[in-house]
Amino acid sequence: MKLITLTKLLLIPILTCTLLIAEIQKIGAVAKIKGNVLVKPAKGGNYSPAYQGQILSSGDWIKTGDNVFVAIIFLDATMLKIHENSEIELSSQRLSPYEQATKLYLKQGELWTKVKKRKQSEFKVTTPVSVASVKGTEFDLEMDIFEQTSTLIVVAGIVEFQNELGSVLAREMMASKTSVGQPPEPPKKISKSNLPVWQKTIEPTWGFNLKPEKTGRQPINEPLKVAIQVIDNKKKTSARDFDGEVSISADVEWLQISGDGSTWSNSVTSLIAGGKGAVLVKSLKEGNPAIVVTADDAESQKLVLNFYQTKTQKRTMQSKIESIIDKKGFSELKELLKNRTLKASTFTIGKGDINEILQKLDAGEYEIVKITPIENPDKTISLKIEIKPRKQGGS
Repeated sequence: MKLITLTKLLLIPILTCTLLIAEIQKIGAVAKIKGNVLVKPAKGGNYSPAYQGQILSSGDWIKTGDNVFVAIIFLDATMLKIHENSEIELSSQRLSPYEQATKLYLKQGELWTKVKKRKQSEFKVTTPVSVASVKGTEFDLEMDIFEQTSTLIVVAGIVEFQNELGSVLAREMMASKTSVGQPPEPPKKISKSNLPVWQKTIEPTWGFNLKPEKTGRQPINEPLKVAIQVIDNKKKTSARDFDGEVSISADVEWLQISGDGSTWSNSVTSLIAGGKGAVLVKSLKEGNPAIVVTADDAESQKLVLNFYQTKTQKRTMQSKIESIIDKKGFSELKELLKNRTLKASTFTIGKGDINEILQKLDAGEYEIVKITPIENPDKTISLKIEIKPRKQGGS
């Protein structure tokens, strides 16, 4: 049976606890982006759209699709570019303000990197069939997940290329290859025509300018229009010749997006005509959520918003709560809440629009399982309401 816990707070309670956890280190940032690059955070969760300037942490995963590229700059000035249809885990440890020990896992796809030579810095790339270790060099590494082969091309410097069956040193303008059950091949000389060039062509054609209809703090549960203007990155002007789709995603579950004002979700696809379009956003609670806009061959853009609960909304919600408590016969709670003012409200388990949940409670679609008043040290009260959908037809 689905159970939803809804908390109505007269004052947001402050919970204090001590946790022994390892700090997630910041290791670099997204320098360039083309198309819908995805990032899965080290702290857990699903892949979500990345954006230029996004700070990356040790343990983050990066994924690219068709014609999607990204460039990452590490804190030690090492540059990493990730090819299309790739998936890679970033792992790094700060040794000093300008030195890092970086270990990447290339699950599939291809990467190019120019490692900044430092005294203590280390750089290693592992694939399912190989390990490439360097201390200041430029190279390209490809992992073919279907053929289970890994191919190394060294542009400058020296790379140790190895697996459990052997090890070779590949020098400038040399290449080596290895596969499952085979040691790395002896490095062979290559010509300039064999060098990768994809890393030089990741500049996106389009960019975005996002402008909310109203600036500053916005009320929750009220739609806010955000205009989307496509920019020609080369000309730095409005791209009036752009006609196509863009994807808009929210960075939190409680931010809703709509293209027509009737259907709401965490992500939508919107049609852009003549380089211009718009979407509606609506927040279900207070905070600073953001949307990220992406498109093919475009540099994604992030817009941070600020939502709050108005005094009128708080009074209306308090009236609904008091009405429901009165109807359901919770006389002791009614007396307890007398002469008190609602300060905030939020979900602790589940998600959705609190006003909608209260309406369903009032209409009998949901029923109250339990109401627990919690007295805070400052004499305010937190009211925890557990609810569930009412059984239909006695089933």
